[in-house]
Amino acid sequence: MEIHELPSLVLINDAYNASPEAMAAALQTLVLFAQERGGESWAFVGKMNELGESSDADHAGIGTLASELGIDHLVCIGAPQYGAKIAQGSATTVHLCADKAEALTVAAHFNPGDVALVKASRSEKLEELADSISAQWMHKIEEMKESEENA
Repeated sequence: MEIHELPSLVLINDAYNASPEAMAAALQTLVLFAQERGGESWAFVGKMNELGESSDADHAGIGTLASELGIDHLVCIGAPQYGAKIAQGSATTVHLCADKAEALTVAAHFNPGDVALVKASRSEKLEELADSISAQWMHKIEEMKESEENA
């Protein structure tokens, strides 16, 4: 797990392995950081591979846990099963994304103080998304600084 303290954003890159247990631990870490920072929590989750017959149930269970933990945004990348059992009216907003590029458009909605987690099995290569999120955020910060200077 790599924790990147960017200006006004914490990015947790844990895109190197995923099991239901590791995913649950990462979500709990996300919640703790978000509570400490006072911002919204964003979980960008890709597939947990090699789970066998329990795959759909395991993914749905992690989605339910995210909702129970009070995660603000669950961004499901190529894995809609995460959102399968989240009750309508839940405080967790579910974003279903087909790929990393679509997930990056969701990340454009971050605000200062937010905390984001990127987690999936290694084969999903979500470290690329983490790098893109970091670059996009730094660009947004520069734009905000320029806007303040010109005001």
